[in-house]
Amino acid sequence: MNTTKSGIYIITNTVNDKIYIGSAFNLSNRMACHKYSLKNSKHRNPHLQSAYDLYGEDKFLFEILEFVEDK
Repeated sequence: MNTTKSGIYIITNTVNDKIYIGSAFNLSNRMACHKYSLKNSKHRNPHLQSAYDLYGEDKFLFEILEFVEDK
């Protein structure tokens, strides 16, 4: 993902199909923050962190759902 656009994104656990949906003004930066936090066991969402720790990085898919215009 190489974009500084705003939009809505989804993180999917491919083992159980549970999802995390979020939005950001800078998608590239936000996704990098998620990945960094998860890899370092410091994500603020305990459910997502627990699943990431249990299933591993390769079981999560990071995708953009929609681009949106800035304010």
